[in-house]
Amino acid sequence: MPSAGLDLGGSGIRLRISSPEGRVLHETTGPSVKSANAGDPLRYAAAFLLNRCRELRISALSTVAFGLSGLHGSLPSADSALRLLHTELGARRLVLADDCVTSYVGALGDRPGVVCAAGTGVVTVASDGVGRYAKVDGWGAMAGDLGSGYWIGRAGLAAAFCAHDGRIERGSAALLAAMIERHGDPARFAHEVTTTEDAKAIVSGFAPVVLDAAAAGDEASSNIVGAAAAHLAIAIAAALDRAGAPPRIAGTGRLLTRTGVLAARLVDLLTRRMPDASWVDPAGSSLDGACRLAAPMPAPPFGTLITVTTISEVEEQ
Repeated sequence: MPSAGLDLGGSGIRLRISSPEGRVLHETTGPSVKSANAGDPLRYAAAFLLNRCRELRISALSTVAFGLSGLHGSLPSADSALRLLHTELGARRLVLADDCVTSYVGALGDRPGVVCAAGTGVVTVASDGVGRYAKVDGWGAMAGDLGSGYWIGRAGLAAAFCAHDGRIERGSAALLAAMIERHGDPARFAHEVTTTEDAKAIVSGFAPVVLDAAAAGDEASSNIVGAAAAHLAIAIAAALDRAGAPPRIAGTGRLLTRTGVLAARLVDLLTRRMPDASWVDPAGSSLDGACRLAAPMPAPPFGTLITVTTISEVEEQ
């Protein structure tokens, strides 16, 4: 019987339905919970899955796994979603996991180490593979996410506005020019970005501009990227220390591409801090991790960051 893995991120939902042998039967994407004004992420994900199964004439699934973002380690109850999926598709098992877990499992599988997932936000998770684990940051843009796309983008915009004001010591003419090219008049843009519901996406969307400017030699941008790399290195070291994990390090997310300027700075910092560290390419994405949990395949224990609910447990209540 097929299984399904879903990754619910801030930028959208991704779904993959796989055969028991692991062959991909269907893969698709959809709008995020927020952009769809869906409210309850579990209800939205279940409805999204049911609609796709009806379109594909898939009448049964064995297990469904959801990777959920923005929960800060607090998972919701799976009971009502599993009842619905059992009634409609016969599903008997529902896995809910913080997306830091699906990122880890997708990148390293059941191997011990640490994964730093850096996109709009950032979270770092380490595991010794047998029971100890540690989650660092992932507290959201207002309280944490140090070194994330939002953090870099905001710092870059601040440098652009400093240049606009004539605060040369903190400013970047290159970033100011890029901001005007992308967003027009600075005063109007400042008003728009502080009043729109898409502010987080707009701010984090400026991060690639900062990375490109740093790669081109802009001093202010280079300083921002260096500070971001330092934040990520500190998070990785803290996670490894708390989990007692070996320094096998993988970076995931759009900011940590292998050849990118941020990854290069981060690898340099970590190499100097931990000479025995090994930076490995991630085996897969957070969607791959969700599918691995649905299969199910071996994965390290992650305590309250993951729950597995069976229909027999729900029916006994």
